[in-house]
Amino acid sequence: GFLAKDVMVELRPARVARTYVRGWLAFDTLAVFSDWVEAVLTSMTYGSVVRVLKASRVTRMLRIVRLVRMFKIPAIMAELDARMFSERSLLVLGILKISCLFVFASHLVACLWFSIGDAFAENGRSWVVTNRLDGETLFYKYTTSLHWAITQFVGSMSIQPESSMERAFAVSVLICSFVMSAAFVSRITASMTRLQIISGSNDHQLAVLRQYLRNNNLSMKLTARVMRSAQHALDLQARNTPEQDVELLALISEPLRFEIHVEIFEPILAAHP
Repeated sequence: GFLAKDVMVELRPARVARTYVRGWLAFDTLAVFSDWVEAVLTSMTYGSVVRVLKASRVTRMLRIVRLVRMFKIPAIMAELDARMFSERSLLVLGILKISCLFVFASHLVACLWFSIGDAFAENGRSWVVTNRLDGETLFYKYTTSLHWAITQFVGSMSIQPESSMERAFAVSVLICSFVMSAAFVSRITASMTRLQIISGSNDHQLAVLRQYLRNNNLSMKLTARVMRSAQHALDLQARNTPEQDVELLALISEPLRFEIHVEIFEPILAAHP
């Protein structure tokens, strides 16, 4: 199913199928297209056309098409965000998402960088040939490419472009990495600052209480009990936010507010009919 314009879940098969055809069908078809082609070429042993395709590394380049599956990641992450109820958890999840995005971007650049160096040598020159990676293991090739990709965001290394194709790709990556690095740093800084603000408010209240107990020379046993009780009270206050304090609830549709009230009060009404 899917959410309709009136924020209701649409479960009718005909409308679900129509929405899927107009939406994700093209991306899903493109994502599995490379698998179909590779399976067909692998099952064939004879034929000049097949030999030419294999020799020209078409099957290797077709694997890049699988990256269209990544277009579904924002929708998956949005659903994951909706399942998070703590602002602190959302901020930590946001930092993890940025870190994963950085790792994925570096992986993608590394794969493209090695593919260009391996497939588009210019007069027998490429960074793969110059650095004698042909005889190295796959792991060494990948880590070398990944090292180069990460240094485009921060740092440097000795590997340099050797052909016009490689240099054009390196320049493009440098331009994109300049913007992405600024975005990554700003988002992580904002999230860390927000985390400190959230933690700082409770920490300040607990520090004032601890100072009060110390100034009045209370026993360690009683101090520990009071601090545990205060921490528990803060946790309860964070989990039980009054409805009137949530401004956005007034902006959502009446059916959704009704469903919220049903899920909140149904267990109580069911226990006490």
